[in-house]
Amino acid sequence: MSTFPHHSLPSHRAGPGVASIVLGFLALAGVAWSALVTLNEGVDLPAWERVLGVALIPIALAFGLSVGIYAVRRREHGRGAGEIGLVLAALAIVALVLVVTVIGY
Repeated sequence: MSTFPHHSLPSHRAGPGVASIVLGFLALAGVAWSALVTLNEGVDLPAWERVLGVALIPIALAFGLSVGIYAVRRREHGRGAGEIGLVLAALAIVALVLVVTVIGY
């Protein structure tokens, strides 16, 4: 039986940081979707498809920010990934503000 650690296995300790990154990308995808369907007049989608894409923004931001803050405050593995997730969430907020400014609401 081998006593060497298996480095190829994923670490559960980096989970919150990685989740923060995924949620940050989902928030950015929601903002991109919102900008695409709002600013492009040639796109005519049913209401449920618009809502599905736009609903990613608040859900991903709420969970992404909370999980990212948790990952950064843990001071263990995954802290850097949590910081990246927080940066992605901040970029999503800035992009959303820019989209809303361009639309003129």
